Amino acid sequence: MKKLTILASLCVLLYSCYLTHPCQDSVLIPAFTGFSNPDDFTTIIFRAYKQGDHFSEIKDSLLINNPSNGIPSPGGDTVYIWLNGAFTSKNHYWVMGPDFDWEVYLPALNRTYRISEIVNRRTEGKGRYCLNEITSCSVDGKTINPVYTGDKIGEPTGFVLNLQNE
Repeated sequence: MKKLTILASLCVLLYSCYLTHPCQDSVLIPAFTGFSNPDDFTTIIFRAYKQGDHFSEIKDSLLINNPSNGIPSPGGDTVYIWLNGAFTSKNHYWVMGPDFDWEVYLPALNRTYRISEIVNRRTEGKGRYCLNEITSCSVDGKTINPVYTGDKIGEPTGFVLNLQNE
């Protein structure tokens, strides 16, 4: 029992000695709500723009054909596109990350969503892994507060951004 107590104390001591480090930036997870046709998502184009430049200077893009990472919701009218680990094609920017403004284009519907003013609360943490929180952003000029997901194993980790079919 004494050895177990010493081991547990040593583990606590070592964990508390981790240096504080900057947390990793989060990504936005597009959640398309109100779409009834799965063919609407056969092609999706993500375009990165210089942040705060009113979508005038495109930096890079990513074309996704037949996304295998689309996760339908249990209710059936929302499709989540998990972009965890996806990078743009030329400069390898993290898709839907907070350092750029983004356009999400659905060619089947000729519909474009413009995401800007991403507020990324940069923090520091101890341990091996921590995430910065995306507290708000603007979708087509309207302020949205993304909701965190990823507390369950197998779920995408990031902040869900609800994109409505209008």
